[in-house]
Amino acid sequence: MAFRIETIEDLIRLLEERPEWRERLREVLLTPEERAIPAQLAQLIEAVRELSQSHRAALQRLERLEQSHQAAIERLERLEQSHQALLQSHYDLRQSHEAAIQRLERLEQSHQALLQSHYDLRQSHEAAIQRLERLEQSHQALLQSHYDLRQSHEAAIQRLERLEQSHYDLRQSHEEAIRRLERLEETVARLAVTVEQGFQRFETEIAKLKGYTMEIRYQTRGPALFGRYVSRPRVVDLAQFIADLREQGCELSEAEWDELSAIDLLLSAKHPETKAPLYLAVEISWMLFVDDVERARERAAILRRCGVEAYPALAGEGITPEAQEMVSRFGILTLLGGRGLVRTLGT
Repeated sequence: MAFRIETIEDLIRLLEERPEWRERLREVLLTPEERAIPAQLAQLIEAVRELSQSHRAALQRLERLEQSHQAAIERLERLEQSHQALLQSHYDLRQSHEAAIQRLERLEQSHQALLQSHYDLRQSHEAAIQRLERLEQSHQALLQSHYDLRQSHEAAIQRLERLEQSHYDLRQSHEEAIRRLERLEETVARLAVTVEQGFQRFETEIAKLKGYTMEIRYQTRGPALFGRYVSRPRVVDLAQFIADLREQGCELSEAEWDELSAIDLLLSAKHPETKAPLYLAVEISWMLFVDDVERARERAAILRRCGVEAYPALAGEGITPEAQEMVSRFGILTLLGGRGLVRTLGT
């Protein structure tokens, strides 16, 4: 069964009626890598979503950890006030205790730097809080017994040393997590570039398909559309026309013959006022650019050098501001969506 496609709507209708053609069209237009892009993009979105959820959960846990840590600091301040009462009689104990306070302050600064990024620090910190609670209880008992306080304080020093080692291990784990995140960001960036390139190639193929569809449309409806601005237009067989020019002895370079062979649509018509015969060298493009205007003018000029009364013309669905200024300046017959943008015959 033969199908006749005259407009892009005909092509869309056929694809809707025959879904199996859509897959075949995608196989022709897209490379295997481009067809795999939607699945890869879905995997990437899911991975980013999971990473975002994990990050938000970590932030919440770290906020609670900060509150707990602040409470520990307040308790340490109360403990320091209790030690001030013993400064006169326990000089040696004060020096050891001040050293422990300094080590705790350094540990606090390190914790502040990691609060935003690591979940494992919470477990380590909770262990530190438990140790500090035991240390506080030991200090309360020390008010009654200096000897028991010294033993409890030495035990606290040992626990702080273990905490420092745990903190060092945590820092190593955090740095490894940062490196893995950086590698993930690089992978995401490369995938984004690949997706963008695939979309650009797809848009290029669609633009070509639109251009081909417009050429088919104007091959069949060109006389009717241009007939509002010139008299009795007809589609000319371009190959036969060029052969006639060669037989008539028109001397052109091979490049100029190539230009004539590339004319999108050649119409014969009569001047709307003088009724003199003329030809329209029509350049057809979905979006009209300055290059399209220049090609139409150049091809009409080549025809005039062969003694043909020819004018440039353009047809499209859109036009850039630069191209519109150019067709207006030269008065070139231009149709947009089948309607006249410039309705004069200029060169």
